[in-house]
Amino acid sequence: MRKRGLSLLRVLGGCAGKTILIVCIIMASFGIAHSEHFNFVIDNPQLINPDSSIMTIYGTIQINNQNPEPRDTSDPNKLGDEIGAFFNQKLCGALAIQQDANSYYLPIYNNPVITNGPSTGNIIGLRIWDKSAGREYSQEVVLDIQDAAIKNAQGNLLWKAGDWVVNLSVSIPVRIFEIQPSSGSNSTYTSVTIKGEEFNNGAMVVLGGYELTQVMYIDPNTLTAVVQAGLPAGIYDLTITNPDGRSATLSPAFEVKETLVLSLDFVPGLNTFSYPFQNSGSLTSYGLLEGYFSPQTVENICSYNKDTQEWMTTGWSDTGEAEGTEFTIQDGEGYLLYVNEDIQNVYFSGQYPSVSLDIREGFNIVSIALPQTANYDAFCMIDQIGYSKAISLSNYNQDSGKWGSAFWFFERRIAGDNFKVKNAKGYVVNMEEDVFDWSPSF
Repeated sequence: MRKRGLSLLRVLGGCAGKTILIVCIIMASFGIAHSEHFNFVIDNPQLINPDSSIMTIYGTIQINNQNPEPRDTSDPNKLGDEIGAFFNQKLCGALAIQQDANSYYLPIYNNPVITNGPSTGNIIGLRIWDKSAGREYSQEVVLDIQDAAIKNAQGNLLWKAGDWVVNLSVSIPVRIFEIQPSSGSNSTYTSVTIKGEEFNNGAMVVLGGYELTQVMYIDPNTLTAVVQAGLPAGIYDLTITNPDGRSATLSPAFEVKETLVLSLDFVPGLNTFSYPFQNSGSLTSYGLLEGYFSPQTVENICSYNKDTQEWMTTGWSDTGEAEGTEFTIQDGEGYLLYVNEDIQNVYFSGQYPSVSLDIREGFNIVSIALPQTANYDAFCMIDQIGYSKAISLSNYNQDSGKWGSAFWFFERRIAGDNFKVKNAKGYVVNMEEDVFDWSPSF
């Protein structure tokens, strides 16, 4: 629209002899408001040169009680807001918001688009280009020409007394782009940030029928809210409804995860361990030791770095604080935990991780999250990893103090110890080659 509007203004000087209506408007420098309804008003018109073939009307223009945003006068290529009039989908008038001795022009002329000028009942399409929003709004209007007007010889309008008013109703859709975070536990509240377009102050935010609390309007593109605790586990749609009734839905949007509680027991000596629930990345070996154990109960925890092929160890200082190499507790990784004494009923809570594993060539310690009803064993696991990929799968039995292994045997048969694979346990996998994005099937 902008290129056509500017071209029209450039050729106005070549329209001598044609009946032209030019509305010349005085305006200030403000952007168009983002709203559902545009009221396009030219008020206090004053006829200049009534006998001229080019009619000019001076006045002011506002859209939703705000003045349109003009072109940057220091750079002719930086356009401001624009208004265009179209008849039969062809441009018949344009207001390219540009300053010329404090004047702006909206010409609607009779040739070649509208023969002999606009008439009562003509359907004129109006388009508004909103510079600050970077988008165009449009609506068709029907011209209502009153008798109290100056007309040309053919009876068509040249000038109308009183205000020029065009009510332009444009429905600007609300859009939701994302909600972050996109999941949370039902054991506690979750603060979320919602990104989108055309949010209004006072908008209602609903997650699958549950209205969120503490909704805060940041700007037209951002809301914050709180997902309350206690929602049933599941995947929910997100709906935002503005006070004016406009709404949008993002589907699916947010997953409420049920918080599970797991009690673990540990025996003296070596324990193969994995953190049983999803870790957001904030839990490290320091936090694990200090949060769940003590220097009296646990000696240290070790992790195998597959990149450097070295062991990392976190232990205790003389003052009872964690020391040594601090590493992040990762979903899907197993650890060696050296325990000093019997430990019973260590409680963990959270959601099971849902991750795929990268199992590298050589030595790995891995863990998998199993549904409570799953019946999964070593033969199933090594078979699913694949022949010629996995060499062996080993488990340390704390009761016997011995390692047991499942491995590939003659003619692609699996032999060895078919132990049960459990949650919160680490398993040693020796690999012939890398396997990426592997996950078990139950």
